[in-house]
Amino acid sequence: MQPQRERVKLSKDRNWWRVLPVLGALGLIGLMLALTMQSGPVDEPTSQPSAMALLSSPTPSSEPMINPTAVLFPTTIPILVTPEQAAVPNNQQPLIPIASPALVVDALDQPLTENPSQLYALIRSNARLYDQVVRVVDGQLLPIANVDSYSDDITLVLQAEQTLIIQREQQLRVIDTATGTTRWTFGLENANDRASMVALDAAGQGIYLLTNPISIGVDQWQLHHLSLVDGQALEAVIEFEFSAQASFLLTKTGQIWFTLSQTLYRLDLKTDSYENFGPAINDVIVGDSQSASIGVFRSPSDLYLIDHLTGTQRSIRLAEPIDGRIEAATFSHDQQKLLIQSSLETHTESMLLVVSSQTGFIETTIQIPGAISSAMAGATVDQWLITTPIESYQQAQLLRWNSATNVLTDLIIPAELIGFNIIPLYDLAGAPIKSLFAEPPTVVDQAASSTIPITTPIALLGNLAASSLNIQRLDRDQQMSVVAEDVLAVFPRYNNAPRLLQHPEPQRWQLFDPVTQQTVQWEFKIPVKPEAFVPLAHPSFSSLLAVVHQPVSSEKEFTGSSQLLRINGVTGDWQVLFDSENWPELQSAMPIAWQFEAIYFLQTTSTQQIIWRVNLNSIADEPFAGAEKIAEVPIAFYSSNSAPTIAKIIVSPNQHWIVYPLGETGQTMQVMVLDLLNQRSHELGLELNSLESLSFSPYANTFAIMLEDAETDTTYPALYQLVQQRWYRLASGSYNYASQNPFLWSPNGQWLAVNFSNFSNEHRVNVYDGLESQLLFSSEVAPNLRPLALGYDPTSLLMSDYQAEQLVQMTWREQQWQIDWQLADVILERDDIRYLYPR
Repeated sequence: MQPQRERVKLSKDRNWWRVLPVLGALGLIGLMLALTMQSGPVDEPTSQPSAMALLSSPTPSSEPMINPTAVLFPTTIPILVTPEQAAVPNNQQPLIPIASPALVVDALDQPLTENPSQLYALIRSNARLYDQVVRVVDGQLLPIANVDSYSDDITLVLQAEQTLIIQREQQLRVIDTATGTTRWTFGLENANDRASMVALDAAGQGIYLLTNPISIGVDQWQLHHLSLVDGQALEAVIEFEFSAQASFLLTKTGQIWFTLSQTLYRLDLKTDSYENFGPAINDVIVGDSQSASIGVFRSPSDLYLIDHLTGTQRSIRLAEPIDGRIEAATFSHDQQKLLIQSSLETHTESMLLVVSSQTGFIETTIQIPGAISSAMAGATVDQWLITTPIESYQQAQLLRWNSATNVLTDLIIPAELIGFNIIPLYDLAGAPIKSLFAEPPTVVDQAASSTIPITTPIALLGNLAASSLNIQRLDRDQQMSVVAEDVLAVFPRYNNAPRLLQHPEPQRWQLFDPVTQQTVQWEFKIPVKPEAFVPLAHPSFSSLLAVVHQPVSSEKEFTGSSQLLRINGVTGDWQVLFDSENWPELQSAMPIAWQFEAIYFLQTTSTQQIIWRVNLNSIADEPFAGAEKIAEVPIAFYSSNSAPTIAKIIVSPNQHWIVYPLGETGQTMQVMVLDLLNQRSHELGLELNSLESLSFSPYANTFAIMLEDAETDTTYPALYQLVQQRWYRLASGSYNYASQNPFLWSPNGQWLAVNFSNFSNEHRVNVYDGLESQLLFSSEVAPNLRPLALGYDPTSLLMSDYQAEQLVQMTWREQQWQIDWQLADVILERDDIRYLYPR
């Protein structure tokens, strides 16, 4: 039975505090060291069902026929090695080996000593759909369970109760770790919803769950109070309006504390009231869901502790003002001490201070080189856990600081975790919870579960062949609903629904987010024709660029027929940066990539394609510095032995990479790979072939392509890892040229399906781990089924049954494809699918 719902709507005089959520920044991808190895022959096919690394790429015997402009990037040579044969990964296997004796522990000042506490952490990689809860034991990582990415605030380790609360596969799961069974689940509408929170209630008998379902609105939230035993509602669901702030906290009484403009507020949903608790410098809130008090700094030397039940405040004067900017603070478990983190003005060091929360006396200080990612209290007195970023913020170093002795101990820097982050969760005394690997079948109490209704979305659909299009949403109830009309461009986003550019009126344009339903609008004084507007979105969507082939500004300094505009992605404000009077090539150029202040343009003439780079920091120079020519690429390559090969230039979805052919000699073609993020490049030697089949993963650090075998004049599917610079052959046979692109990536880029019917007479689909290049399974597919999209689960395929004219969702289980559901009279092509929702 569904609980009754109460609606709480803040009155008009409170709406001033509603602001837009803070935009997240894109994380930088770390550099990998490039090694040089001598070329050798290609591995012979093997009967093992795993992918094979190619030991070399063919190297041309002479210079390419086309002499391109020198590339303004340092060049490296691909690493070409044989991969280790490892266990096939899947969603129910650890990110790391369960037993890992090779883990390295390097104590900075002293060796590790036995610690009676249990340290739990998350292992994270942006390349994975899921994170992993682990226990850190003597420098080793023991896997506990896989969880959805970025679900830190919805992960609870209740060690004494042998209970683990996690988010996995878009569900809140309450798991009895003693038996490995799931007590109950609760359906979450938003996949990877980073705003949701969970807190154990004051009685320890239930949990408060804060969710932000898309279906009820962007700023519409729900607070659930659920029994820890069976998931039954302990109180009615409360719906309320709230715009998530930079800092907000859900307490064990179901209250929300948040900051706005460096002021602290308490929102009590049960009484429909809020209260102003005064200044909070830098919007820092001290405390967690189980703290008896909430702390804020009123000045660098004034700390205020607030009882979150009574609202009583107590001031503490620190013995000395905090040096630098206060970034964060955390209580010890007994709340007798406070760890304060500040960044110094030099930005090269961080300061940690331990302060008595009773007297304000500063007990210990230590300076840490660089930044601090997080700091939390350890289970024992004077023990603190600190993470510091390394490897361009793609990995974290985990330290334990004994503030009594002022000693830092390096807990773990495993070689296996290059590219992974370690995020500490809890350090708790007592017996550890058990690992869920391998987990027994889940036992779910359906009566206690909150399930997603049948109107769950399946996909966003749209056909870009038309001059404009309508984007529609297909739901499980076979209903189509219009999401956006008059769409002129679709900007893909990694693992999320795309942003849509619309032109609803002659002078009005807008950028629409179908997830948040937010729209950013701008207008021009004169109508702008759609065909004259050539846009590019920044990877973070903070701004848009557009080459407009008609004047839009009446300012005297811009009179050219083509103008480059920059549009603010939040406010819609726009300005003209320069025009074709400054740079004539702008008349035939289009923007293709944007990294930092560098914009890359592609200019096409009758005989060649030219890649240019313009630095936005130099456009105000007098005279205009113009653009740097990066490369000249012919329209096509011609060979006496074959038809012309079209020279295709390809940009990765995240605008990190540009791939294009340099030239060819005989049967060999040189391909240039530009790393725009790190300003590097390297070359690939391929058999003469078009790049038409090249398919970037959504994560965009890997691409799949059909390669030619010169000896047999056939092709085969291969995978290339751009950062590691490694080739992998995905199938041992030789096949015909692919008539259609045979590659289907999962939305998060972790899984890759290869449809063999697109380049052979085999009605077969192979599914690989696209990150590890391992074959998961190989399967026969009925001839009447056409694979359209691979789901987040590698065993889930969306297919079109063109004989029965229906859409079919199928899952690979028990060594065969089994139908989950089917929708009659729905015929789709793979290009119609603009986004596939998690299911």
